[in-house]
Amino acid sequence: MKLHYLKLKNFRQFYGATPKIAFAKGKKNITVLHANNGSGKTALLNAFIWTMFDSYTPGFQLPEQIVNKRAIREATPGDIVEAWVELKFSHDGSNYVIKRAQEAVCIEDEPGWQNRSTSNATLQKESGSGNWRPIERVDDEIGRVLPKDLHNYFFFDGERIERIVRPSKKQQEEIKAAAKKLLGLEIVARGKSHLDKVRKKFEKDLQDTGDEELTALLKDKEKLENEKQQLASDVEENEVEIEHNQTRKKEIADKLLGHREIKSIQERRQFIEKEKDIKNADIAEYSKNLKQEISKHGYSVFINKLITNFREQVDRMREKGELPSGIKKQFVEDLLEKHKCICGTELIVGHPAHEKVKQWRQQAGLADVEEKALSMGGELKNYEAALGSFPTTLESLKTKIRNAYANITEFESELDDISDKLRKFPKEEIAGLEKQLSACEEKEKTLLFTIADKKARTESIKKKIIEIDKAIGKKQSEEEKQDLLLRRGRACRDAYNRLSTMLTLWDKRFRIDLEQKMQDLFSQMTLTPYLPQITESYGIVLKEAAGGKPLDVAASQGENQILSLAFIGSIIEVVRNQKQQHDTLAGGVDASSYPVVMDSPFGALDHNYRRQIAKILPNIAGQVVTLVTKTQWHGEVENAMMDKIGREYILTYYTPRDDVAEDLLEINGAKYPLIRQSTNGYEYTVIEEL
Repeated sequence: MKLHYLKLKNFRQFYGATPKIAFAKGKKNITVLHANNGSGKTALLNAFIWTMFDSYTPGFQLPEQIVNKRAIREATPGDIVEAWVELKFSHDGSNYVIKRAQEAVCIEDEPGWQNRSTSNATLQKESGSGNWRPIERVDDEIGRVLPKDLHNYFFFDGERIERIVRPSKKQQEEIKAAAKKLLGLEIVARGKSHLDKVRKKFEKDLQDTGDEELTALLKDKEKLENEKQQLASDVEENEVEIEHNQTRKKEIADKLLGHREIKSIQERRQFIEKEKDIKNADIAEYSKNLKQEISKHGYSVFINKLITNFREQVDRMREKGELPSGIKKQFVEDLLEKHKCICGTELIVGHPAHEKVKQWRQQAGLADVEEKALSMGGELKNYEAALGSFPTTLESLKTKIRNAYANITEFESELDDISDKLRKFPKEEIAGLEKQLSACEEKEKTLLFTIADKKARTESIKKKIIEIDKAIGKKQSEEEKQDLLLRRGRACRDAYNRLSTMLTLWDKRFRIDLEQKMQDLFSQMTLTPYLPQITESYGIVLKEAAGGKPLDVAASQGENQILSLAFIGSIIEVVRNQKQQHDTLAGGVDASSYPVVMDSPFGALDHNYRRQIAKILPNIAGQVVTLVTKTQWHGEVENAMMDKIGREYILTYYTPRDDVAEDLLEINGAKYPLIRQSTNGYEYTVIEEL
């Protein structure tokens, strides 16, 4: 999972729409947000969690008050004020934009507002084709990227992080369940659960409840077909609107190109846009080739052991004389019938030479077995050739896809910079044209999202129509159904037992790998001789092994915080390693890493621990986003992380009080205000990138 940007509107302290908070990636993978306590650090952390999971950290006060108070107070009673958070991220070769919104109604009575409804989230997905499509089951899709049970290990409050090492029984079960999801094994656990439910249904000998009345089915079908036709008409109108919008975009682009002072900038933009289109086309082609390669040769990764077993079996048969190489049974029969050996010796019944040849007939084995063994031996060479080239071809295609995505990310970043530069251009006419162009771009994105949504609804309707058609024509006798239920019941019990054994073995292996990695990380963060251990129930204990049998250690608050960070890092590393192995076998595009977003992660640590953790954090996760106060940042933390910082932001808190002194933060010789006096009587926070 890779974070791209976060944007907010009227969310808690953040009045109006904030600029996009873009997150650092690559070698400089740290994003730092500087703020004083009370300025919105906890709100920003919870913006991630609320948007993705509709949840909050324990320290998030008054979670029902999402909508910004100033926005409500400036509204007229009866007006609806909306707060939202938009997050863009990518995972396993796909881009996602999730947006969660909360509406409040301005009222005259205290407290002056009332939440209109529960929050709602929309999710759009793009998988390299350039076309976005809406995802209906938002929670399920997000859960496949990062399970809700594990979100507090990746988005956490550093001042309360030590709770991780003292999980409740429920939390321990959540860790196991969520880890299965991260590794792609949730389908096995879910399959086991479903098998048990289905088995019970079969054992109760459930009977078909019968078909719908034909008249009702036909009416439903007619209604669905009318809806499908209307959606198709709407899509056509939206596509025409996109064509008009693209014409307008070209007109504006030509006007911008006509301004000599920005001609080179506009030409550069057009060049980048063409290059981006080429890369998107490349991704589509590489993805198509990847699917074809997996379809054609994917089986080869599963036959290596079978080939070895086959050859060992043939060798054992030859050693026993059951399959002598080069001797055919029919050949021996011919010698005995002619009464003459291949060397010319007469084969007289009863003589030693005749008996010797007869023994070869017994050892020759079955003719068809010999023939099959020889034939299969030749075929195995073809399979081994496929087995050797398949991983190389697969890795080459995956590398090309990753490189193309990296190029597109660079192009998009440069295009954003060009647009931002032209919107702020001193010449008003140029700035105005660029704003019009940006509006056209946003309109086109909205139209594409709308078309994707309508097409998805159309596909859903088509499936419903197919189901109705099946229901109309379905006929099945009770006797056949009873027999089928019995056979399915037996199959369910057998499959359930096998999956239970598989998950038990996986749990043991995962816990051992997790403990080993956690011990390695903990030893890098601390100078103590202690080692953490993970119990069978996923509890975490600290042991001291010097002088004999390991004894429990009463960990300090700082050590608990380090234990928690080590546990988070070990989960990320073990999941990454196991997913890489899984993706190599299954032909996956990307073995995902995960970001960590931390609010005040250094508060309870002394300077030695702070320095060690600051050095290790960039290597634990693919991205690190940390929200820090001035005292937490300056010194060893800043020095240890300096070379890894890709982006920095200041959260400036505006207070209506006139007795609060201005607080400045100095970075690289420049001073930035952390607190300023508000001139409009409201308190709010402004985000600015350094």
